[in-house]
Amino acid sequence: MYFSILLLNLVLFQVYGELVIKPSEASLTRDQYKSFIALCTGQSDDQIIAWRSPQQKEISEHDNDRITAERQTNGIRLRIRNLTTEDQGTWECIGTHMNGQRIKKSFQMIIKVPITFNAESVQYVALGQPTVIKCTVQASPVAEVSWFKGQDKLRIETPKYEVHNNGLRISRIEMLDNDTFWCRADVLETGESRDFPIHVIVSKSINQTHITCANPCAIEKKTATLICDAYGLPAPKYLWFYGSSNSEVQPNLAIGHAIILFVVAHLCLLQVSSKSS
Repeated sequence: MYFSILLLNLVLFQVYGELVIKPSEASLTRDQYKSFIALCTGQSDDQIIAWRSPQQKEISEHDNDRITAERQTNGIRLRIRNLTTEDQGTWECIGTHMNGQRIKKSFQMIIKVPITFNAESVQYVALGQPTVIKCTVQASPVAEVSWFKGQDKLRIETPKYEVHNNGLRISRIEMLDNDTFWCRADVLETGESRDFPIHVIVSKSINQTHITCANPCAIEKKTATLICDAYGLPAPKYLWFYGSSNSEVQPNLAIGHAIILFVVAHLCLLQVSSKSS
């Protein structure tokens, strides 16, 4: 019985044949935003009806559409301009034989999207706090994401670090985390691999600022030096303001009776002197 069915199917195949698609591969990989064409043909007495998209929609024959079907003397051509991820899936060519038998042929389209990183190259994190170093990856086929640390790109495997969909979670930030982290994406199907460096800067909020006046201080018609101390990570920068309107004092610029001598590291030195009219 089984042999009879197999023989009948073989006879039907020889009589009716099958549709032929070029390119002939069952699975095709093409780059996003590129163009693509395929031709579907049959036997002389076959009628090719249409191309059908992965969304099960028949493709129209409007020349100005991004995706269009073009009638040929020996079949029907599929033309896709500017491939997108929506074009990924199973494409079918549909036809009928002269006796009304429905026939079809299909292929699988895979749209290759190059690896794209969504991340800031410099990220600030608070000392002693949990945080997430943010890095997401867009790619098709889907990329495998892993993390490395330092210029030697040592693989991160300690429990302190945990890989999440939106980045690398660090349970508690330490000064050792003031380093370069690498977000790596690998697409095994295409062999594409890329690394994205993220410079992590450990920060600490500025403590209360403290202004002192060098001794002797605020003597009439004498020079006075004011010193502003503040500590934080990274090292803070300083600006001086004066008056009820909070006017900014520019370095090396005389404004009324105020003269900035210099601004260095964590000291702001402001010299206030009295001028004769």
